[in-house]
Amino acid sequence: VPSDINRSPDFNSFRETDPQKPRMAEESAQIRVRNLAGNLLLKMALPESLEELKERASAVCGMPPGLLKFVKDNESLKSLEDITGDDMELMMMVDESPYYSWNIAGNPDGHFLTGSDTTVEFTDLQNMSLPDYVNVLSQVPIQQGVHFVEFIMHSLQDEQWCGVTFSTSRAGCRGENVPGCYYYSGRRHHGQGALDLRERHHRMTFAQVNSGDTIGLLLDADRGAALFSLNGAFQGGCRLPQRPMYFCTALDRYEDSVELCKRPWEEFPVRLDDVIDTREFLNTNFFEKEDWDAL
Repeated sequence: VPSDINRSPDFNSFRETDPQKPRMAEESAQIRVRNLAGNLLLKMALPESLEELKERASAVCGMPPGLLKFVKDNESLKSLEDITGDDMELMMMVDESPYYSWNIAGNPDGHFLTGSDTTVEFTDLQNMSLPDYVNVLSQVPIQQGVHFVEFIMHSLQDEQWCGVTFSTSRAGCRGENVPGCYYYSGRRHHGQGALDLRERHHRMTFAQVNSGDTIGLLLDADRGAALFSLNGAFQGGCRLPQRPMYFCTALDRYEDSVELCKRPWEEFPVRLDDVIDTREFLNTNFFEKEDWDAL
């Protein structure tokens, strides 16, 4: 959902464009970026790329570059080449959807995946041997706030891990030992799921997950806590390191498919404060020294 940014910029921090670099416009060409309220956020020489513009705007507003979008003439800007004429004024918006979108294009083994921003599937490629699994992460890490997402298990052929990870090294056909906080589904011949901080390092018993089920995850990045549910029934949770976290899933077999959906955090089956403020929860820290060392 787009949101407004009203923070005043520090114009003294803007650097001048290097005169030796090629320019896309005349010497005097400058770009102005405003928020929805019309406040000027950024004024600078036309950058060389949209990525550079996002980085500069991020330094001003404090939001991750991956969440920033720029609008000109009511159209989302895809490239700075779309800027024509003398009108160098853009509107900046914050789009949080990359928090809840799968990063298929950026996955090191994305050729084994198909899908959309919210749904990913393990693909069968002809004449290629399939890997044992492919881990998939969201596009932008969560760094603050309370977030409730659901992992809708459209197809679960054997076993999966859904939750959050602290490192992009988990993405692809690797990362099985990367620490995180995962709801382990259990295998088809095994009747129990679990809370894992590493794959197969069970810390708490959860209900088994099957195709068609929905795993809920309530994440409090500010206080470092994760709570899980299954089909609306609370399962348990644990404390977490307060670090940037990506939502993630592990596709284990061909045709495995998981949908990631954002939900209002008030709809989680238990109140956050009723769980994480209890003495039992505060005194429980499943992360061991090897987990911290790996981070």
